[in-house]
Amino acid sequence: MQKKMAEFIVILTSMRFAVSLLVLLAIASVIGTVLPQAQPYTDYAHQFGPFWFATFNSLGIYDVYGAPWFLTILGILVLSTAFCLIRNIPTKIMGMINIWRDYVTDGGKHNGYRTSLSLGSATAVLASWMTAAGYAPRVRTTNTSASLVSVRGRFYGAGYILTHAAIVIFCLGAMYNANLPQKWQLWNGSIIPETNFSEPIFDVPQVSRLPLNNAAYRGNVTLPAGDSTANAFVPSGNGYLVQPLPFVIHLHKFRISYYSNGMPKDFVSDIYIENHHGEVLKRAFVRVNHPLLYRGVDIFQASFSNGGTLLHLDSHSFSNPGATPKHVEAQIGDTLTVHDKYQVKIKSFSLRNVIPAKAAGVTASHSSPYVDLGPSMTYIVSSLSGQEVEFKTFVSPIARSGQNYFLQGVRTKGSPFYQYLLIPVGPDGGINFFMAYLTQLRNVTANGTKLTMQVATTIFKKQISTSYPSIMSDYRQQAKLFQSVMNAMTQLQAYPVPFVMTVDGYKHKWAAGIEVTKWPGTIFLYIGSVLLVLGIMISFYMPQRRIMVKLSAAGEGTDVAITGHSSRGGSNVPEVIDALYERIKTESEGEHNE
Repeated sequence: MQKKMAEFIVILTSMRFAVSLLVLLAIASVIGTVLPQAQPYTDYAHQFGPFWFATFNSLGIYDVYGAPWFLTILGILVLSTAFCLIRNIPTKIMGMINIWRDYVTDGGKHNGYRTSLSLGSATAVLASWMTAAGYAPRVRTTNTSASLVSVRGRFYGAGYILTHAAIVIFCLGAMYNANLPQKWQLWNGSIIPETNFSEPIFDVPQVSRLPLNNAAYRGNVTLPAGDSTANAFVPSGNGYLVQPLPFVIHLHKFRISYYSNGMPKDFVSDIYIENHHGEVLKRAFVRVNHPLLYRGVDIFQASFSNGGTLLHLDSHSFSNPGATPKHVEAQIGDTLTVHDKYQVKIKSFSLRNVIPAKAAGVTASHSSPYVDLGPSMTYIVSSLSGQEVEFKTFVSPIARSGQNYFLQGVRTKGSPFYQYLLIPVGPDGGINFFMAYLTQLRNVTANGTKLTMQVATTIFKKQISTSYPSIMSDYRQQAKLFQSVMNAMTQLQAYPVPFVMTVDGYKHKWAAGIEVTKWPGTIFLYIGSVLLVLGIMISFYMPQRRIMVKLSAAGEGTDVAITGHSSRGGSNVPEVIDALYERIKTESEGEHNE
């Protein structure tokens, strides 16, 4: 039994075994870096498909740093490195304290040499030449012997201790941040993640709530401007856990700036930290890579989204264009019923739509090749048969060749691209002119008149004189507008629904995506980083080189034995040993000749 235990400890503390564990951890860290961690399971299922989603889920790669196998590897690495330290620390410390310890030679080609020099003369000669070679010795003498020892890089052993201690501290910090007690509660069912993401927070059961004094956590919250929260949501599997915070986070304001190509340049949250009585404890501007630290909790700026923008919408019917547009108010995520047969779900709202000016068909400015088409709303229309079509409505008209158009994107399910309907904008800045013209055409055809180009032109001129008298004398502008109207009517033949939604106004509101993290083990990671850097610097830049000379009186001469040790190959220790032997031989022969 003792033999097997000894063999196990040898394997556990071997360099090959430790390197294998580090390679596994490195591979796992690459996976955890490349693949976003702790995301909703629906995102992973959509990305990988049913088979690979289940396979990767069984391997725990959606939360690599909290997976049982990852924590097990960390624990084994801690044991392996700790045993190495326990076994080698006494030797390393003694090597730094006691420079007179014997070392196995790595450069001695000689078994020794007997010189005719006296003990004192031989000692003086070798001490002088060791100093000249950069190895100033310490000398210890007796009546019949002498020892000369020179050590360069005396504290090289500290590099070993520091690097191995850094690995232990790293692993312990990572295991502490993983919150093993919480993992155990999840495994034994003491806490159960809530899977209903639409559940009001006050209705979440106690079994899905974490304690206020939780050792470590990493939660998220989406906070609209002007709102407050005292809870964070910790992703867990295909659900979440509610983590109460020791304070209240209030988002006072949110602002964002952009690059010329429309990409976000900087976004900042003006945050108040309050107690539960509304008293402000701290205020800070939180931006990416500039978190707020309060009472051991880091508050990071992670993302931003719509925070409940209020939209004023008008629904225009193509089947009854003369009817007054139906006015409704809605927020992102609301579902409306339009024309009794269609449901409209408001998907998103964007303040900016920056695209290359060439793609928009407009002339670029001198300052930027991009153009901002302004705000847009995206909505999904579902029919009774279950078919879905996505639409993108732009709030502001777009100008092309001197004519303004209302722009409406249409995309069927599964299609990556929008097709655009361009309806000419009339003098009121909306599509009322176009809808009124459709009404006149419908009235004429309802009376039995055949719709010809002449009839369409006559009605158009009447509509111009009624709604757009300012261009009565501008025949070129009339022709351009008429052609735009005809093109829009042609596009309507393939338009999938009998209505169009326009945005009459909006009250925009931002929401900040905030990450709330409590990682007390991070201090261990910082300490481990410092120790690792120091240990590597000592190991690489302070290698140990040791030369030891033993002299023993032998009659009228002296026996000389020179040994050396180097912690790294490529040192000059063997050459110095050879030179010392040659020097003592030369001195001995010179004295004999005399």
